[in-house]
Amino acid sequence: MATQYHFLVSCKKIADTEWTMEMQAESGDVPMSIVQPDSETDEVLTTNPIARTIAEVKVMTHYLRQLNRHSGRGTVGHNDSVIRNINQRLLQLQLGQQITVKISFFEHRGLRSGLYEINSLGVFPPIDRARPLAATLSQEQKTRVPQVLVDAVTSLENHVDTLQREIHAAQRILREYGAQLEAQERQIQQLSVENNQLKESSNSETAPTQSSNPHPQEADTSQPDSPAEEAEEDNIDTEAQSLFQQFMKSSRSSKPRNKLPANNPSKNRNKGS
Repeated sequence: MATQYHFLVSCKKIADTEWTMEMQAESGDVPMSIVQPDSETDEVLTTNPIARTIAEVKVMTHYLRQLNRHSGRGTVGHNDSVIRNINQRLLQLQLGQQITVKISFFEHRGLRSGLYEINSLGVFPPIDRARPLAATLSQEQKTRVPQVLVDAVTSLENHVDTLQREIHAAQRILREYGAQLEAQERQIQQLSVENNQLKESSNSETAPTQSSNPHPQEADTSQPDSPAEEAEEDNIDTEAQSLFQQFMKSSRSSKPRNKLPANNPSKNRNKGS
């Protein structure tokens, strides 16, 4: 379950080297262990302000930084910017002016520690709230711009100035994050290219090649003869057959003929008779 508390801290310049630091709860009661994290007490801060005199404005700045150290990372950057702005305004306070800061504390069961969020409510001129504003103005002042409007404009200007400073700080942080994101994208692209190169190299090493095979199988390179080649082979066969026949004829003609037997005179005579 989430828990949240809100309280106000203000610093007012009452002399050249003297200020008052005041604290009060915005509503309800706030445990002092939250208002002062290093303290161990069961007391609470109420809507009735408590104040003390300080000799240096850095006391308030130190207190705000102490709260920021106890905060989670989610609000540290925002708080740092606000504290720097408050420190500058504390040094520029005029006599009778005060700066008011609102501090919000958030606690959740899932968080390791609570979160402090610090926001400046601006610098305000002194206003005597004990008497009506009209009673403190002369007739000449009444004809001019009412002081309440001047106070409202001054408060608005201070608030706008604070917002502008916070916007500049946020823009700077965004630029830094943008540069980091671009660097990471370039790194991812480079890793992707290297990964593809490794895959191609691995595939080329595992693919079988004739040069890597010590006993390559002889491929059947025989192809069917073309018609021209077949006709040429037929002519060769015909010529060979003709030559073979001529050779056989010449071999028969070269053999000696059998001589007729000698005429038998008796047979011849018998034939004659």
